[in-house]
Amino acid sequence: MAWYQVVHIAGSALYLLLLLLFLICSRVPRTNPGAGFWALALAAMCLARLQLLLNLPALLFIDTFVWYAGFIILEKIFLIHGLKRFLQLPLPTIVFLGPASLLFGLLVLYSLLQRPQLGPMIVFALFNLGCLSYVAYSCFQHRQAVPKQALLFTSGIALVLALHWATFPFVLTLSWWRVLGFVLGTILTMALYLSLLLAVFALFYQRLSDAESQALELAYQDPLTGLNNKRYMDMLFDKALLLATRPHQFVAIYYIDLDNFKPINDLYGHQTGDKVLLEVANRLRRSVRSTDICARIGGDEFVVIATQLDQSEQLHKLADKLLTILKQPVELGNKVYQLGASIGVSICPAQGTSLAELLAHADQAMYQVKQQGKSGYSVYTVTKQTENATAANGDAAVSMKTEL
Repeated sequence: MAWYQVVHIAGSALYLLLLLLFLICSRVPRTNPGAGFWALALAAMCLARLQLLLNLPALLFIDTFVWYAGFIILEKIFLIHGLKRFLQLPLPTIVFLGPASLLFGLLVLYSLLQRPQLGPMIVFALFNLGCLSYVAYSCFQHRQAVPKQALLFTSGIALVLALHWATFPFVLTLSWWRVLGFVLGTILTMALYLSLLLAVFALFYQRLSDAESQALELAYQDPLTGLNNKRYMDMLFDKALLLATRPHQFVAIYYIDLDNFKPINDLYGHQTGDKVLLEVANRLRRSVRSTDICARIGGDEFVVIATQLDQSEQLHKLADKLLTILKQPVELGNKVYQLGASIGVSICPAQGTSLAELLAHADQAMYQVKQQGKSGYSVYTVTKQTENATAANGDAAVSMKTEL
């Protein structure tokens, strides 16, 4: 078996393997469309190598080399068009399709006229050099579009391959360079498409990660207000406790139930009610610190978990602040809606360490406010009856002397 047969068989097999990988990638839903065009580019490369391997006679009076060059030109068209789609480049198709058509027409004309091919070969090499230089430049310019620096590697390989194409006229004129030239070209082309395949995988992985993050965010987020939901609060409460493990620090849980919201919702409709809830959520979000947790747990009920509190004055100060902002009128269009809030507060770890227990205590304190006329706040206090029941169960009861 001659050297060129070994080179072209190996090259065709490797290109075919990459072609199948790109085809598989292109069939994955929401995969970047560049993968499909790169599969077509590799198909053209396979045909070019098979055409040289079979050493077919002139077809339609067109020389064998012209058909090989035609397949390579087609490969560059698909390569650049795939890159255009992959990076969303504002490149008109005519920019690379026009010169490619003119070049192939020139090669066909020289073949029909049986003129020397050195001139067309130089133009052919310059065409490939220009296409690969554009690929190298574009990948370098947009290297941040794909993680893992995949496009930076593509840029370097494309640049080396572009310089290699400058030696192409010597492939058909110098016998000693034919084996080395085709072998080196095959290796560099394989490296180029492998780097593009890596870029496809990297972008696909990034999209999966982003989709997973978005799904998790939606799972822990209230769809109406954008605040955290109870699931998120359950997940992060233990971490909030860790922030309060320093000496003299504690966590306060504020259970907020809006006053006068039901009449608004009943009289003006759910759409107006939703807008009011959204405004309330924005006010709460602006009122808490970045280390606090703010959540909507259903209907017109909200919870704020304040961490890293050092003094009881901080607890009361935040309660006053929340009550003040929730009493402010809500203006929607030409109407003004007057709300209020009943807020119950429980303290961790003095009144419990589990979120369910603390919410229950804060809920009890909130109902005390409701019974006393609404629009206020109350800190949960362990009653004497509760102390006796706790002692009977063998548990230690803790009493907080923090009443309004």
